[in-house]
Amino acid sequence: MGSMNTMSLIAETFVSLTEHEPPEKIAVSDIVAASGKNRKTFYYHFVDKNHLIAWIFLSLIHIS
Repeated sequence: MGSMNTMSLIAETFVSLTEHEPPEKIAVSDIVAASGKNRKTFYYHFVDKNHLIAWIFLSLIHIS
């Protein structure tokens, strides 16, 4: 799986989790468990959860 695919999978997983919990209640451990990736992979691509959220919004801007 390529880098962008992994980042997209992590982002989609986070968005999916927000359907059941507010973003501030979702931990990186929740994201990696639901995505099937590990913490090392998450932190390879994102500095923290806030960086992930910013990446999601920037990706949406580039799609529009």
